Amino acid sequence: MGSLRSNYSTSGRTPFSTRRRAILVGAAGVFLFALVLLYNHLKALSLDRATSILSEPLPLPDGGQSEEIPATKSSTTSDATEECSWDSIYDTSPLELGNSSAMEASVFNFTASRPEWLVPPPRHLQEPLVIRLGIISHPREFERRKAMRQYVLADLPTQEVTIQYRFIMGYTGSHDDLRVSQERALHRDIIVLDQEENTDRMGEKRWRMLKWAADVPGSTYDYYMSADTDAFLRLAALARRLRRYKTRPALPGNPRETDIMWGQMGQHGLHLVPNPDESHPQIEDPETPPGPARFWYQYPYGFGFLLSSHLVDRLVRPGVVLPHHMHYPSDDVLLGNWVADWGEGTTVVNDIEGFHDPIGHHSDPSNTFPVDWDTVVTHHVKVGEMRGLRYMKEFEDEWDVSPAS
Repeated sequence: MGSLRSNYSTSGRTPFSTRRRAILVGAAGVFLFALVLLYNHLKALSLDRATSILSEPLPLPDGGQSEEIPATKSSTTSDATEECSWDSIYDTSPLELGNSSAMEASVFNFTASRPEWLVPPPRHLQEPLVIRLGIISHPREFERRKAMRQYVLADLPTQEVTIQYRFIMGYTGSHDDLRVSQERALHRDIIVLDQEENTDRMGEKRWRMLKWAADVPGSTYDYYMSADTDAFLRLAALARRLRRYKTRPALPGNPRETDIMWGQMGQHGLHLVPNPDESHPQIEDPETPPGPARFWYQYPYGFGFLLSSHLVDRLVRPGVVLPHHMHYPSDDVLLGNWVADWGEGTTVVNDIEGFHDPIGHHSDPSNTFPVDWDTVVTHHVKVGEMRGLRYMKEFEDEWDVSPAS
């Protein structure tokens, strides 16, 4: 046996045990390298396992107050430069000003005189209206998020409205996730939910957005608002409308003390029973059996709506378990289901004049209306059209930077 081992070792071949150690060492090195990459990726995403939300401090448009740290334009810019020194995967350049397309003249109707509620309030007479804005998004909508930041969220008059906003999305398992990581590091205004981006889980996304809104006490803000990335929001005009517009029915009072749901409403009779089994989230919750509990109710179309902070607190109070498994496109029906079953007595404002599709922007013409003084949320808007709306002379006092700037 000794001579056999001697012949084997002097023949130039590596003993099996030595080769095995080399393979194990190499595999261990690859495994450790993968762990380092995974750690750095999760560190960039800041996974909050308690809430199943990927989160980090939120900066607001210039002049706003962050939820967790003061945010100014200069500090945000310097932080972004330090954090994003690696190779550019996310295109950091702003949208070109020339990439705009005006809607046809037939879309607009400003023949009536400017309504009194739209007159800017005196700067010293009131506190700004505080809105927590969740913008429902898909990871690949990079250009739409740029448009929202540039043409909706920037340069708002902070004496009128304070916006606490985040873009909310799932993950895709594709290269887009890495681009989103860099976008988050730059703008720090994105929440990546711990769920795969899937139309079968849209109800769950809306439920988690509601939970995000309730992360702060209802006494610190006025409304939670949800919006799509293809909706153009005149947020200063919306704040004026919420404060001064004579609604039917009349608003009962302070949104921090009363229950209000505001938007364009549809009607439905679907009532769901929460399914405690979360192992198959793509399966819809079961319906309530036929009976008195199957009454009709109003629900807001999901492209843009508001819930008062007091109503949000009611919907997330201890003991309330909301159904949240509903597929697209019926996910917005869930909102009405929640309010009907757990928000009894809520004042519902069906503001179809203020929240709608413009003419020529919906397959059903009966669901479209002209863009006019009342239109504070315009749906199905292209990126180029957003810039065209932002710099209309009729809206010029709704941002601190005028069209001529």
